[in-house]
Amino acid sequence: MTDLMGLQNKGILTLGIREKTNAPIVVVGTARGGTSMMAGALNQLGIFLGDSAYPPVYEDLLLSNAFEDNDLEEVAKIVGRYNKAQKIWAWKRPSSVNYLRDVHRSLVNPSYIFVFRDILSTANRNLLSMNTDIFPSLMHALNDYNLALEFLTDTDVHALLVSYEKAIQYPEFLIDEIITSFDLSASPNQRIKAIDFIRPSKSEYVLNTTIKIPHDFDPDAYLKLNPDVKNAGVDPVRHYIDFGFKEGRSYKKTSPN
Repeated sequence: MTDLMGLQNKGILTLGIREKTNAPIVVVGTARGGTSMMAGALNQLGIFLGDSAYPPVYEDLLLSNAFEDNDLEEVAKIVGRYNKAQKIWAWKRPSSVNYLRDVHRSLVNPSYIFVFRDILSTANRNLLSMNTDIFPSLMHALNDYNLALEFLTDTDVHALLVSYEKAIQYPEFLIDEIITSFDLSASPNQRIKAIDFIRPSKSEYVLNTTIKIPHDFDPDAYLKLNPDVKNAGVDPVRHYIDFGFKEGRSYKKTSPN
């Protein structure tokens, strides 16, 4: 009789071999696609996520901004500091799918966790939290996953591919796979906390990531006030929702006193 347990799909696939036990871990996905949950679980396992990484999103804007400003000298300084201070560390930034090759060149033998979530669920979260149109959000998620797959196809890396939905269904399996794959020395208590963290739409995350475009948002002014966004050729509304709001970017011209 076929061993049905061996055929059970728990939504995790391991690619490649981890070359260094203290190599950094990069968490990749699409916005509102489960990367915050994954980063939070790593945090519960005792992994450092950056000087400016705080709950509920756990994004280190110091390193993120350095990459997105194309300031590779600053990237090298931050990475060098983290490598020196931490046995192992991680960095989470969904938009890194747009510059993963720069990330891979800037880190020493990094490993990856790619989180894949049902795109309709992701787009609907954007609709509920950000009041964004459903179809552009669906296309945005598809494009992000396409970029991730192009990178995985072209680059020989060690990576965990994780289904968000299966992670929710099998949290113990996910955490044990992470501990094993990255050779973590997590305590039993850290393991229990990480397993408990794997829950959908945690209230703190939902409340802290729910915004609407301000009624006086001026797309043209946003691009003029944020030339890096203009130079990147990205949609100003999309950028404000995904990054500008959290980064406190100006979105309208102010009247002189």
